[in-house]
Amino acid sequence: MAALVQKKVFIDEYGTPSLAVDKGGVTTHYIIAAVLIDPKVQQDVEAQILEIASNYFSGGEIKSSSVGKNDARRLEVLEKVATLRFHLHVLSVDKRSLLGSAGLVYKRPFIKYMHGRLYRYLFAAHPQVALVIDQHGSEEFMRGFEKYIHEAHVQPDLFSVLSVRFADSMKEPVLQIADFCAGSFARVFDPKKLTGAATDILSVLRPKVVTAEHWPPRMRGFLELEDESGEAEANVKSLSRRSALTFLENNYEATDPDVVLRTEVLRYLLFRLDHDPPGTYIPTHEILSSLREVAGIDISDTYLRANAIGPLRDEGVIIVSGAHGYKVADCTADIRNFVREVERRVVPQLKRLGIMRDGVLSTTTSEVDILDGSLEYLARAIESVREPI
Repeated sequence: MAALVQKKVFIDEYGTPSLAVDKGGVTTHYIIAAVLIDPKVQQDVEAQILEIASNYFSGGEIKSSSVGKNDARRLEVLEKVATLRFHLHVLSVDKRSLLGSAGLVYKRPFIKYMHGRLYRYLFAAHPQVALVIDQHGSEEFMRGFEKYIHEAHVQPDLFSVLSVRFADSMKEPVLQIADFCAGSFARVFDPKKLTGAATDILSVLRPKVVTAEHWPPRMRGFLELEDESGEAEANVKSLSRRSALTFLENNYEATDPDVVLRTEVLRYLLFRLDHDPPGTYIPTHEILSSLREVAGIDISDTYLRANAIGPLRDEGVIIVSGAHGYKVADCTADIRNFVREVERRVVPQLKRLGIMRDGVLSTTTSEVDILDGSLEYLARAIESVREPI
């Protein structure tokens, strides 16, 4: 029996492949939106899409270009789109940072490379997946592109199922959602399209977005905000963001389930860091829900701590936690709060251990020390927290 496809991903993009960003009509950004949907709900979602098209586009396609600069209308449509059952993966490429990149100045290598980054991630996170890509270019190009995807980005095994096809968005309504979302993100990322409604657009789309990668990696979030802090604080912010991005880049093509889990968790935390108000901690149940709905990863909070958060910290990623959940540290205050949280948990345990040690030393007239040998460092730690006499 053939394995069932667990997820369907519909892909469309905004922008032109050209790196001549100073020319009129050439976008500064190339944005790929991947709409991930469960096949079991696809028919219902398509019916809702057709209803939105009937109400807002006179029965025609839902297209971002049809709305253009009318942000009030865009937000109204997005509010309806956001009620649909899907999730988004977004790759935003700032072409201004690629000027002079060997090979990428040509259309075909550019499209293959950028789509390839997204597909490598999708294949790692979703071994059983069907890709539906909006038609672009000649039949020859699309056949060559499909072959490239299979040969360059898929590592076949007994548990992997992949199908790739190009389709007309009139026949695949979910592609229209990918188009509209990609064009809406352009109103946030591309300076040539930037709007004062960027924050509102993000607020509507944020619950749908699971990962949003900026390439080349950048140290800030979605919106380019001025950093008002001093140099030392800026260095802490940079360290935290850089540690997270380095881990993701080093493990972009990982297939080990636990490493995939860590990248999924970190991508989600980074996305929330980019968009949530400063100081926001992400509750554990929201992280687990995202993993379950989007990546099909169903784990416990204990497994999350032991196999994702802990190992990420071991790799130098600065993830802090508190009573309200987890977050990637974004300032020194985040780290200091975490230090206090660790102190709150560790110091009482050290004191209790000290009481036990004293009892054993007393009853054995110092013949037995439960912290001798390799545990002497704990004895020093206990002394450091002991109340002065």
